[in-house]
Amino acid sequence: MRLIFIAFVLAVFFSACGDSDSSSALYNTDIEYGALTDARDGQTYRTVPIGNQVWMAENLNYASDASFCYGDDPEYCKKFGRLYTWSDAQDVCPAGWHLPNRAEWWTLIVNAGGRGEAKHTLRSTSVWYKFSDTSAVATDSYGFSILPTGYKHVNEGYIFDNQSVADFWSASEDYADEANAFFFYVGYNYGPGLDSISKLNAFTVRCLQDSPDAELREGSLTDERDGQIYKTVVIGAQTWMAENLNYATDSSMCYLIKPEYCDEYGRLYKWVDAQNACPAGWHLPDTTDWNELFYAVAGWELAGEVLKSIPYWQRSSWSFRELRDLYGFSALPAGKWVSEIPYSYLVGATSVDRGYSGDFDGEGNLAVFWTATESLDNMAYQVSIIRDYSDYLGAHMGAYYDKSNAFSIRCVKD
Repeated sequence: MRLIFIAFVLAVFFSACGDSDSSSALYNTDIEYGALTDARDGQTYRTVPIGNQVWMAENLNYASDASFCYGDDPEYCKKFGRLYTWSDAQDVCPAGWHLPNRAEWWTLIVNAGGRGEAKHTLRSTSVWYKFSDTSAVATDSYGFSILPTGYKHVNEGYIFDNQSVADFWSASEDYADEANAFFFYVGYNYGPGLDSISKLNAFTVRCLQDSPDAELREGSLTDERDGQIYKTVVIGAQTWMAENLNYATDSSMCYLIKPEYCDEYGRLYKWVDAQNACPAGWHLPDTTDWNELFYAVAGWELAGEVLKSIPYWQRSSWSFRELRDLYGFSALPAGKWVSEIPYSYLVGATSVDRGYSGDFDGEGNLAVFWTATESLDNMAYQVSIIRDYSDYLGAHMGAYYDKSNAFSIRCVKD
């Protein structure tokens, strides 16, 4: 009975698309697409720029040894591309293009309006099952034209999911289980997002153009006050120090009061001291500066993964996230120093009391940076990135942090 149902759904699927002339109905006719010809087999694909990325706007259809047509039907491949196991997908894209990693998929989501909007703006207006839920309407605003093409499960065979979901491989492995890798998904009214599944499943592939602009634009800064030299990096329209500040002020300190920690991580500063700690021509970033940074990469949701340095961070045995430092920002887990003032005193809420020990904490697990933005007379905003707990991927901005605490500093160019 299940096979009969799938055959019926596929018949509806193909009849909705018609012949080769009507295949254009799968795509946004208001978009001026580019073109990519695969030199290996002569097939031509639509391409589309979205943000600072250039994507194939069609699913790959290169016939590799471990690829499949849905239902073993060659007509499916002609219209909707092939299905690939994860290992086969790694090198299947044409020259000059590659299988996108998790960070690159998240960048697409951000560029397409964020998770709330991307489930509409990235999907083709054709083929998807017409649910009665009006909030599920697809707009294909960017011409990415995702289609619900089904996949091949390693144990259960071909699965179509009632024309309601699409899945694409990413290049990123699951570090918790070497047998799994991450895939991008979007449903008719949920997602988009990324999850992990066996590499032996077969999903569709979208290729992303290699970008010379992705090469890091690195430089250096010499602090004339003490002669120290810092790496710098251009991210979006900003130029950031790619190392923590290590200029010695009266109230700054090394983690555990040991100079070797300053050599590795830079110094920790109280908020008042941080206001004028940056070299001439540079400044302590405010919350607007930090927001601009995170939205220039992959948004707050993925900032931890793409901005963390690769060395120094402690990793648990079950950690499944990869550190990529894609932009050369190299956020360091320098830890923090927290004052002895009770939390209840700081926020004026006597019902809450989380007395602090007034000690160092978090080296190897935590990066905390002051912002220049105050929240109360004695409190200010900070930005934190943590190790590998449930919110490992993200960066977080907190408002109520006592100015007597000591955190790291990253300076941004005026």
